[in-house]
Amino acid sequence: MSKQRVSAKNTQLSQDNNGNIIGSQQYLEYNGPLPHPSILKGFGEIDSSFPNRIITMAENHAKTEDEVQKKIVQTNARSILLGQIFSFIFGLAGIGACIFLALKGNIASSVASVVAVIVQSVVAAISNKNK
Repeated sequence: MSKQRVSAKNTQLSQDNNGNIIGSQQYLEYNGPLPHPSILKGFGEIDSSFPNRIITMAENHAKTEDEVQKKIVQTNARSILLGQIFSFIFGLAGIGACIFLALKGNIASSVASVVAVIVQSVVAAISNKNK
């Protein structure tokens, strides 16, 4: 949600009887998704329905933003789950290929398949550890 910012600064300087400069400074800042209340009041002076319409727009925007965030979280969770499932299937397929090749007498190919499965598992573990 975009934030609007209203800032005001008021500085006053004066000199006392001894020649010392005395100063005061007031600083007002407003942050929020809605216009500053005085600005909202000004919109109301133009048309009495404007403040309500602006607030309704801000509420709808916040609702949409919440829905988008929920969708992102759900998509990330689904992506992680699918990654785990496909990694498991890939590992099983690799072990199956090792067994098949060993039974057919291709020992070198079987060893290569075992190495591929182990490398895949190690890379996945390191990748998850770094996250």
